[in-house]
Amino acid sequence: MDDREFRRPDKNHKNRAQDAFRRRDASQKSADSGRARPDKTAGARKTEGSGGFSALFSDAKKKMKGKSAEASGAKKKNTKKKNKEQAKAYDEAMSFTEKRRAYESERAEKQKRRRLARMRRNVRKRVSGKPDLPKGDITAPGMLGKFAGKITVLVIVILVAALVFAGGSGLGIVLGYITTATEVPTDLFTIKEQTSYVYDKDGKTIATLTGSSNINRELVRYEEVTSSYIDEAFMAIEDRTFRYNIGIDPRRIISAVIGTFFSSGSGHGGSTITQQTIKMLTGDNEVSYQRKVQEWYRAVKLTEQLSKSEIMNLYLNLVPMGNNYVGIQSAAKAYFGKNAKDLNLAECAFLAGIPKSPSSFNPRTELGRRNAQRRQRVVLDAMLQNGFINAEQFEDALNYEL
Repeated sequence: MDDREFRRPDKNHKNRAQDAFRRRDASQKSADSGRARPDKTAGARKTEGSGGFSALFSDAKKKMKGKSAEASGAKKKNTKKKNKEQAKAYDEAMSFTEKRRAYESERAEKQKRRRLARMRRNVRKRVSGKPDLPKGDITAPGMLGKFAGKITVLVIVILVAALVFAGGSGLGIVLGYITTATEVPTDLFTIKEQTSYVYDKDGKTIATLTGSSNINRELVRYEEVTSSYIDEAFMAIEDRTFRYNIGIDPRRIISAVIGTFFSSGSGHGGSTITQQTIKMLTGDNEVSYQRKVQEWYRAVKLTEQLSKSEIMNLYLNLVPMGNNYVGIQSAAKAYFGKNAKDLNLAECAFLAGIPKSPSSFNPRTELGRRNAQRRQRVVLDAMLQNGFINAEQFEDALNYEL
């Protein structure tokens, strides 16, 4: 056999080699794929397990949320209930506090009224009876004169009332008195008599001139003393209806006449402030039916002529205040060393009590001062009853030492 022929490649050998290489590559790939290939069954199990856990977790979470919501709702309900209970307890406490406060206020008011009533009873005890008079002033003619004066006033009032209601001739007489009455002359509204003073070069007073009538008067305008209680004091004890009456008060006249005989002497006079002003302006003190009826008519007309402030202005400058002092300004300076506008409540009540009987309530004598202080308590009590002052002011004024 030829050598070239021997060395010729064997096609079958080549195919076998290729097959061997293919088998080797396939085995390697199979090994590699066997090592790297994941376990699909385990993965599926894992995936299936993960899905089950998530579902359980989700269910547990929902249950926890439900429980949390229930707990939150219960907590809110408890909070609301607690708030309601607290509000109810607060309301009950407040109502109890208010009830106790109302009870204490009512109790204090009752105690205040009792104390005030006790004070007023003590005042009445201390001021009961007539003013004390010096022994030299108590004489038989004087007593007869005072009794006759009271009888005369009572008879006048009874007769005038009878004439008014009887009609006929009596009414004609009354009408005759009224038609002959005249109004108060306007020139009397100007007060001319005043005190004059003489001063040295240093401005000190060296002489006081009161004129032939011996009247010590200093004029003061009503507007200057409205800040004090002087007008209220006079209205309370002399004419409580002054601000709105027509110049006369028939009911008060009758009650005053009856009180003159049956009261303890702590009442007021029968004349209003307007009537007293007319009497002081004209100087007419005659005791007669005609004068009394005409005085009533003049009082009504004076109320039409002047305002209440102007009438009070005249009264405060004409009222007698004991000794030779006329008007509140000179009296305030003489008895308290101050102007009338600076008087306090106790001092105003003291001065308002003097005009009823200047000789009996003369502050310059020991007996008169004691009577004037008793009269002051009557004035203060009248001011309290008529609403010009309150209980505290009344008590303070009683305790004020003049």
